[in-house]
Amino acid sequence: MRSRRSLILVGIIAAATFGFVLHSCSEEDETPTNITVIDDSQTLQEMLGPVAAQVNAHLDSVVATIESGLSVAVYIGTGGATDIGDIFMGSYPPDSTQEIQNWIISWATDLQAGLGALTVVDSLTYVLDGQITADPADAEEMYFRHHLTFVSLDTTVTFTNFGLNGNIHIADIQTDTATINGTFQAELHDKFVSSESAVWHDWSMQTTLTDLRVVGTGTSFDHGCPAGGSATVMLQYRYAKDDHVPVITAWQFDVTFDDGTIDVDVTTGNLAAAYRHQLCQP
Repeated sequence: MRSRRSLILVGIIAAATFGFVLHSCSEEDETPTNITVIDDSQTLQEMLGPVAAQVNAHLDSVVATIESGLSVAVYIGTGGATDIGDIFMGSYPPDSTQEIQNWIISWATDLQAGLGALTVVDSLTYVLDGQITADPADAEEMYFRHHLTFVSLDTTVTFTNFGLNGNIHIADIQTDTATINGTFQAELHDKFVSSESAVWHDWSMQTTLTDLRVVGTGTSFDHGCPAGGSATVMLQYRYAKDDHVPVITAWQFDVTFDDGTIDVDVTTGNLAAAYRHQLCQP
């Protein structure tokens, strides 16, 4: 694929993105600027900016995962599971790739000196005539599971731990439009330590994808950006500073994709807002 990102790289991008959203003073790339606060609440306007930035960053990692899944969706292996494992991880070769009960599974660990360990486990299987198979020949659908975690070595200082579990079904892979359904669960635990205080940001996101459509050329997909479909993100955000009582808020983001643009309806409690954001280029 022309723009494919390996899944190890997706993990590194996720770590960098989370850090950017939480610690940077500038969030122009991810924070929507055209928020419509339906309830005319200035408090909601102020709260929604960083929360929406985090959701947009999460959706970007979801699209990157779909892109990597599509990169192997119609791959006709000539050398067995190892070749598919190499495609999974791109320029980062997997530590191990095995075929277990018709699932092709790749493992990789990246030890980042002085920081922590990034672990990626990816697996896929194809479906032919209603049966799962490791052979992609003539298959029209596949299941793809993506799991990554980053665990910091030292949690007494500034750190970020995160985990992402994706489970998607990709149909119509032998056509020019793939259809993706599935779920993602993301957990992010961040601590920022300064000379004045210690601040915690904890995020939990459950995402459901419904009939996302990615258009390719023939049976080749050079991107993972949805042309259509929808997603729902259920988010809980916990903020704590020093020994103060934590503040916990719950949010729902209803997302509609239209050629890489997302229209988002947001609710939290009795408050509502909406925004549009260019997420990706199909």
